[in-house]
Formats: sequence, C-alpha cells, structure tokens
Amino acid sequence: MGTNFYLMSKSKKLIRENFAVEKIMELQMSNMNL
Repeated sequence: MGTNFYLMSKSKKLIRENFAVEKIMELQMSNMNL
C-alpha cells in the first residue's frame, strides 16, 4: 500500500515536471516566432 502511494506521487511529480517543460518549450517557440 505504501509503495503504491509512493509510486503514484512520484509519477504525479514527473507528469507535473513534463507539463512545466512543455509550457516552457511553448513559450520559447512563441518567442522565436516574434
């Protein structure tokens, strides 16, 4: 049970980091278009 919760929180953190990276990439792309 504890390990399952740990894995879930770890994957959520990874998803959040990936989302942040995608947002940064989008901002950089829009800056390049200007």
